[in-house]
Amino acid sequence: MARLAPGPAGNILESALHQASRTSGTTALVAGAASALVSGTLAMAQMERGANRLYGMEADRTAIRRFSHAFAMNLTAGILLPATQLSSAPRA
Repeated sequence: MARLAPGPAGNILESALHQASRTSGTTALVAGAASALVSGTLAMAQMERGANRLYGMEADRTAIRRFSHAFAMNLTAGILLPATQLSSAPRA
């Protein structure tokens, strides 16, 4: 830890890590996963809207269809990205 943040900053970082290890991280994990899903879904929906504008499509999907499609794309990207990283990892 001293190489990561020397001096008083290292002490503060170390005490924060010890305090975090004593408390449950389940809430942080659930909140982080939920925020990643929401922000990813909104980003995918906006990318779809932007692509529609670029290609001159005037009509959008309804909000329910747009966000459900964006949610599915978000989950697919969230599953495929780690899978590609695992498949391209060097073998031991």
